[in-house]
Amino acid sequence: MTEVQVDAGEVRSTAGEVHEVAQMLRVARVHDHLSAIAQALPGSRSADVAGELATTWEDATSRWAEAATAHSQNLTDAAGDYDDVDRASAQTQQHLSARLTGPMPQ
Repeated sequence: MTEVQVDAGEVRSTAGEVHEVAQMLRVARVHDHLSAIAQALPGSRSADVAGELATTWEDATSRWAEAATAHSQNLTDAAGDYDDVDRASAQTQQHLSARLTGPMPQ
């Protein structure tokens, strides 16, 4: 039988880090700076490209931040599930140990 060990605290920590990066990306507002470049160079090809890049950047980072936030929540939920399974397993083992006599099979 294969054994899998998961540190739910580490999973929660990772979830927090992912959430923090998503929040940082949201407040960085790089697209505002790109839009400012476009406004500073009216009528130029550079302004057009900077404006397009601002829109693309905003759309992509918004989608990524939403996905990262969902991923963070999924990790948090998974950590809770691992804890629940560990608790249930410990309770089952205690229940069986209290009712069985003799050595436990390995």
